[in-house]
Amino acid sequence: MYQSYISRVRKMKEASGLSAMVRSCMEYISTHIFDKISLESIADDPGYSGTYISRRFKEETGTAPAEYIAGEKIQAAKDILRSENITISQLSDRLNDSSPDYFSALFKKITGITPQEYQNQGTD
Repeated sequence: MYQSYISRVRKMKEASGLSAMVRSCMEYISTHIFDKISLESIADDPGYSGTYISRRFKEETGTAPAEYIAGEKIQAAKDILRSENITISQLSDRLNDSSPDYFSALFKKITGITPQEYQNQGTD
């Protein structure tokens, strides 16, 4: 799990064509993946407004910040599911998600399978 995290952070830092502000937002998201992340918390870090960050992030990455956060949380969840025997409720709590049901639905929407199915497969 740690190696996956390091790899994602390194990839993010090497992202070409992204402004320092957007890279900073991506780094904030990666380092706070187990926290409740909102546009306001991202905006507080570099000192820009949430609206400005949202617009620039979408322009530069092609993805809205909320979608990017969801994708990063799902990747972290996949890492955890590969390495630990954990319930969906515990996983949702660890990732500070709103509810296990919402988290499961989001996981399935992004990956095509439920967290339980993913855990039972044991693969990416």
